[in-house]
Amino acid sequence: MHEFEVNGITYRCKKLTAFQQFHIARRLTPLLLALAGAGEKVNNFAAALAGMSDSDGEYVISVCLSAVERFNTEHKNWAAVWNASANRAMFVDLNDLAALLPIVVKVIEDNLGNFWSALPTDLSTPAVPTAQ
Repeated sequence: MHEFEVNGITYRCKKLTAFQQFHIARRLTPLLLALAGAGEKVNNFAAALAGMSDSDGEYVISVCLSAVERFNTEHKNWAAVWNASANRAMFVDLNDLAALLPIVVKVIEDNLGNFWSALPTDLSTPAVPTAQ
């Protein structure tokens, strides 16, 4: 499990399954293409984000948060941050997108970092595999 800190609170996330990683990657690909595309990247990204369906956005957030636990310093234990059946955060402070989003980003980085780094820098040219 990967441990990280956000706003002074320690979290840890487990690896998502390969299928979960795949489904998150395909939902986020339009956003990455918008960031890599020509023109004003902020507008491209905003348009791609606006074009993401509610269900795709909720899927990414829900799956990412379902892999996260938070350390409770008072009780010295780990607790899940997301209740999948209720589709809500288990901590009041996480009912704020500004608090929630950095955690989601950490999970995406941890689970898809190798995948994203394997993509070509210039997405208009195909990646060339290296011989080993």
